[in-house]
Amino acid sequence: MGQKLALLVTAGLTVFVLGVGGVLAVNLSRSQRAESATATATTIAPVSGTADPTVDDLLARERLYQERLEQANRTIEQANAQIAGLQAGQGQLQSQNQTLLQREAAYRQQLAIANSLLQQQPSAPATTVPAQPNTAPAPAPSHRDDGERETTPQGDEAHEVEENDD
Repeated sequence: MGQKLALLVTAGLTVFVLGVGGVLAVNLSRSQRAESATATATTIAPVSGTADPTVDDLLARERLYQERLEQANRTIEQANAQIAGLQAGQGQLQSQNQTLLQREAAYRQQLAIANSLLQQQPSAPATTVPAQPNTAPAPAPSHRDDGERETTPQGDEAHEVEENDD
C-alpha cells in the first residue's frame, strides 16, 4: 500500500500544480488583452477637431524642417570648404616634402663623394692653409753633442751647433 499512497499523492500534487498554472495563464492573457485595448484606445485620436493638426500647424512644422535642412546644408558646405582648403594645403606640403627629399638626396650624394675622397687620400691634410711668412723670432738653437743640424717644429733648420767645451 505504500506505493499506491505515494502514487496518489504525486498525482494529486501534479493536478494541483497544473491547475494553478492554468489559472495564472488565463489571468495573464486577460490582463494583456486589457492593456493592449487601453493602449489602442489612447492612440486613436478623438473625432473632435482639437487633436487634428491644422494646416497652420503643418506649415509651421514644414518651415521648421526647412530651416533645419538649410542649416544642415550650410554646415555641410562649410565642412566641404574646409576639406578643400586642407587638401590644397596637403598638396603644398607634399610639394615641399618632395623638394626637401631631393635636397637631402643631393646632400647625401655630396657627403658620400666627400667621404670617398677623404678615404682615398688619408695622408693629405683635411684643409690646406696657405703658407704665411714666419714673423716670429727664430727659436734659440738647442745644443747637441753630435754636431748635426736640428730642425725646429716649424720646419726651419737650425744652424749647426758648435761644440762648447767650457
